[in-house]
Amino acid sequence: MLPPPDYDLTEEVQKHDVLLSYPYQSIRPFIEMLKKAARDPEVISIKMTLYRMARESQIVQALMEAAENGKGSRGAGGAARPL
Repeated sequence: MLPPPDYDLTEEVQKHDVLLSYPYQSIRPFIEMLKKAARDPEVISIKMTLYRMARESQIVQALMEAAENGKGSRGAGGAARPL
C-alpha cells in the first residue's frame, strides 16, 4: 500500500506512535524520514537494529549519509555476509 504523495512520516511520528508493517506497506516513507534526518542539523544521532539488508540498501545509504554529515549513526544487524 502506497502512502499519499504528500505523506510525511516525520510529522506523523512527532504527533503519535506509528506502526509500519512491511511488506504490506511501502517502506518509502521510512527511507525518506531517514534521509531527512541525515540532513537535519537538529538530529544528533540515528540508531537502529537491522536484521537483514539488501546488497544496495537505501537504509544503509541513509545511515552512511548521516555519518558523513557528522551524526552518530549506528546500525547493528545480523547480515549473513559483510556488506
